[in-house]
Amino acid sequence: MARRTQAGHTLEEMQEAGDKLADWMNDHALLLLGGALAFLLVAGLAIFLIGRSEGAEETAAEALANAQNSYRTAMGAAPGDVSVPEPANPETARRIRGEYIERFRQVAEQNPGTTAGALAQLSMGGLELELGDREQAVETWRAAESALSPEDPVRAFFLRRIAGARETEAAWLEAAQAYEAAAGIEAYPLRWAALADAARCYAEAGDSAAAIAAFERLQSQAPDYRPPAYVSARIRELEVTRQAMATGTTPAESTP
Repeated sequence: MARRTQAGHTLEEMQEAGDKLADWMNDHALLLLGGALAFLLVAGLAIFLIGRSEGAEETAAEALANAQNSYRTAMGAAPGDVSVPEPANPETARRIRGEYIERFRQVAEQNPGTTAGALAQLSMGGLELELGDREQAVETWRAAESALSPEDPVRAFFLRRIAGARETEAAWLEAAQAYEAAAGIEAYPLRWAALADAARCYAEAGDSAAAIAAFERLQSQAPDYRPPAYVSARIRELEVTRQAMATGTTPAESTP
């Protein structure tokens, strides 16, 4: 219980920054799917946790931060670099990623029940995804999120990575369900962005009713949140089509 309370408190402190990050993520979704920026997000969370943790959590956070920093150095990043560079030799890159999958696995196994231990599994899956093993990445993330409390905000990070991986396969329904599950975690700072993504993916899956329902929930529960314009436009199209079907008119005739 103490671990879950601490995790919730930590992420609640990040609420304001999370709202700004949500807008940025909506405009840079493809970059985030690539893994490098998500990896940096985990690194930032690890550093953030060190200053606000005690005992086992502090030890785990330091282990995670050390692994993150060591990985960046191995990949050729200089101090202060924002991005993780790609080594010129592809085999070198593969070897390093393989080594650090095991390094993060060790951090997770040696620090069970800690937020940082869970975030180590987030990094594991990210590296597995970069190595082209999407199914293994999703399996890693699912195992980690299922071990967390349903209301643990850290769980939402795993759900969003799972959703992103499924999007790249055009598995829209599974992606939508993962985004919607993330949006259902009240302490998660980016929950409204996740709900907008759920509506978008339901629309792509052809489930108009679920897409409209998710968007209506977003509007009612977060009236101040501004979803991406393309999501709003897509839902409006679905609403017009639904109205036309109900009245027996064509979409053009039903458009005000």
